[in-house]
Amino acid sequence: MEGAIEVYRRQAEYDSWHAPALLARLLARHGRGAEAVEVVRAMNSAEDWIVDLLCELLAAEGRAGEGLAHLDALEARGTREPWELFRLRARLLAACGRLDEAVEEARASSGSGGPYAAEEMARLLADAGRPEEAEAFLDSDRPEHRRTLGLLLIERGRAEEAVTLLRAPRSTTPPPEPGPADHGDCPPF
Repeated sequence: MEGAIEVYRRQAEYDSWHAPALLARLLARHGRGAEAVEVVRAMNSAEDWIVDLLCELLAAEGRAGEGLAHLDALEARGTREPWELFRLRARLLAACGRLDEAVEEARASSGSGGPYAAEEMARLLADAGRPEEAEAFLDSDRPEHRRTLGLLLIERGRAEEAVTLLRAPRSTTPPPEPGPADHGDCPPF
């Protein structure tokens, strides 16, 4: 492992994006999360995927509060709009044991995070053992929520209901245009 880390460290001298990110992931996989966090911080970037990686590493290290402070700083500097940070903020709040606060923020700013925000909140609630609330967060009439809702129903042993939902004809009205918060191509946290 030390050899691989050294290779990535050397490559990082010439590659300011990919090699440091790969190095950080390698360090984290081998129990060196604090070093991984420092590698990502040294990248000093507000790029979406780098902010995602930093927040993921901080949460894994039990330092989700630092991740929240980082997001607040990005927002305060105007580097990011609040809706852009919504998904990450919800995950970090949940990691801090503040899931109810994340749910409250999501309900207060409904629509600010787009359809993916509702799916994110539903997944966080389901993972926290609150499947009824997770289902309530999703609207079965919205085509973009059906897949996530169907998976939640299957996980709860309600496969027939999920099949009915997923086989239901799609609405003839076109789906809403994707907004700036609808980042389907973002890497997972």
